[in-house]
Amino acid sequence: MMTFNSKWPRWVKASIYKHFDTNKGSLDLFVEGQERPDIQEWAELRLNGPIFEEASKDVWSIVVDINVLIGTNLAKDIYLQDKAIGIVSSIFVTNLPVYEYGDSGNQFGCLILVDHIKTIQYGQINPDTKLLYATVEGQYRILL
Repeated sequence: MMTFNSKWPRWVKASIYKHFDTNKGSLDLFVEGQERPDIQEWAELRLNGPIFEEASKDVWSIVVDINVLIGTNLAKDIYLQDKAIGIVSSIFVTNLPVYEYGDSGNQFGCLILVDHIKTIQYGQINPDTKLLYATVEGQYRILL
């Protein structure tokens, strides 16, 4: 197999960001920490990891938790949150290719969805703000 490569974190994150951006449709999607305009409907992509573990000599396991926070306007359409959840859930594909972005651009491997896609609807958190919140989450793993 291979020894640890210091470019793996960048390749994994860039591939996830690119995949979600390419498949978001008309949904306003931001990466956590990115400045967001004052809009009433949005999604924010957040990652935990990648986490690296040498499973055996020169065999690496990489795990990434992906979660997307969704905010939708309560007053506009009672199904708006469900529509946004559907769009985001559809982006969580079973196999997510990883490319060497910033380098050759070649496909490097493929992240595999570990289990199910989890959706949590939090409802209206602040009574003064007519926004509903939800998250869509999934965990991915790759062996190298």
